[in-house]
Amino acid sequence: MRIMVHILQAVRDRDENTCILSSETDIIIMALYHFRTFEAPEIKELWIKVGAGVTKRDVPLYVIAVRCGRKTCSVLPALYHLTGADYTSKVWTKHAPSHVEPQNHLSSFVPISLSNTEIKKSIGDAEEYLVKVLRKNTSCKMFNELRFGCIITKIVFL
Repeated sequence: MRIMVHILQAVRDRDENTCILSSETDIIIMALYHFRTFEAPEIKELWIKVGAGVTKRDVPLYVIAVRCGRKTCSVLPALYHLTGADYTSKVWTKHAPSHVEPQNHLSSFVPISLSNTEIKKSIGDAEEYLVKVLRKNTSCKMFNELRFGCIITKIVFL
């Protein structure tokens, strides 16, 4: 995503207000994820233009990033890709994943270099998170446990 490099250059050039001209969800997610990287005393505002025609509007990403907080912004890429990016399958509705505390389940995705053990833990955390998205109050941690429980109780969940 070259646009992130351009935003970083704008910060280095001390541009106080930066506006992204893209309404791609991936760009919004990555801009929020990298917001702390862009944040500097020189940059005051980061905006994105979304919509088309009469629905075109400017969205203040810097306000959204502050309201979401650093921890939530740090798990946005994992949350987005696990629950249905533009090119991946969706699990449940777009809003359901945010009600299951993604920052608690997906924080292990944040480090850049992971050992095999950490990768296995991240995958397990992701699966547990997605199980909670489907059945919020379940004690199950894996899809197979959830499927087995549904077969036994004859509950259809998909």
